[in-house]
Amino acid sequence: MDSVPFLHVEYLVKTGLTYDEVSKELERVYPGVSGLSPRSVRRYCKVNGISHLNEREIESLATEAIMEVGASYGRRLMRGYLLSKGFRISERNISSALKVVDPISYEERRNNSLDRTNPIPYRPRYYGHKLHVDQNEKLILFGVTLVMARDGFSGKIISYGVMPIKNNIAIYDLIYRKALQDYGLWDQIRVDCGREFYLMLFIQEILRQYYGSSDVCPYVQSTSTENMPIERIWSEVNLRVNYPVKRKLISLVDDGYLDMGDETTKFCVSFITCRVVHAGIERFVDAWNEHSIPRLGVPNEIAEYDDYITVLPQDQIPSVEDATEYYESQGGHLRIQSNFGVDPLAARLDLILLRDQLLFNRLPSNADMFSDVVSGNGYLLQTAILECIEVTNRFTLLI
Repeated sequence: MDSVPFLHVEYLVKTGLTYDEVSKELERVYPGVSGLSPRSVRRYCKVNGISHLNEREIESLATEAIMEVGASYGRRLMRGYLLSKGFRISERNISSALKVVDPISYEERRNNSLDRTNPIPYRPRYYGHKLHVDQNEKLILFGVTLVMARDGFSGKIISYGVMPIKNNIAIYDLIYRKALQDYGLWDQIRVDCGREFYLMLFIQEILRQYYGSSDVCPYVQSTSTENMPIERIWSEVNLRVNYPVKRKLISLVDDGYLDMGDETTKFCVSFITCRVVHAGIERFVDAWNEHSIPRLGVPNEIAEYDDYITVLPQDQIPSVEDATEYYESQGGHLRIQSNFGVDPLAARLDLILLRDQLLFNRLPSNADMFSDVVSGNGYLLQTAILECIEVTNRFTLLI
């Protein structure tokens, strides 16, 4: 094993792989190299002082993760988040680390834990049976709407999108078409009675004429209380993403930094906040799909072993333009754009591109701004919004 880089072996062991798994990975990466058996790996690690993560290292990872996602992640969701970053650590060790690095939040989670067991029997038959789609408008006053799709059998979050105002075309593209491209066609889509899902349901009905089970209705529209698998996840999202961002935005309004009666301000708040919320949702989804759900299991693992989704040829998935054109040819009507506030540069693509590039160069990353909201004072988000307003108003003078 002397020809294998020390740091590579150390990294594999630190991520939580067993000696057998490290051996298989090394044999895959270094074909033809001898002496890579599990026994050789164990001996090499002992001689070179390589061991799995110790308590201090786990506590350091937990501290870093809290800075990124906030203190609301418990042991299961934190394990999922760390697993999505490549570290396999037991719930027990994570729980111990969280108790040490942030004891106040640890006790708050224990005292405020709720039994969220669904009192209504719900039995989807397989992964790919029912896809639940819903929107979250907790940040609607600031031009942020979240739409998410979750598989009913595995609990896996399949797709998500953040937009200023709920919109048929955006939902079709970011939620439904994304699911078709990445996974395939679900037998049934379940949504509430909102009109924002019409385009998605229209295409679902057409595709189900040719693909999928003939025993299942292509879609069901019902009240929100009957769409429980997706409704129940919003409390998790609100706690970890929406509410921290909302508190900061409300404080900016109360302190006089933002005038939400001004159309340019509304646009800039939505423009920046949508991107910051998207960064938070991305982290949440990675953690959720890798965490263990009581009495169910890990969503990604369930989806992997119980996959009955109908995979479609890519050329059979309608583009946004084709879907929109066909829907309107059948008598439907769609709102092409749904903006929050008014962008005064809307008629000048050159100025829009220049503004976006300038902001990209000046502002921190969306992920850093979200981390600052949940574990700092939110100053980065405040600075970004005010910078966007200032640049937009300055460029307006060029028109």
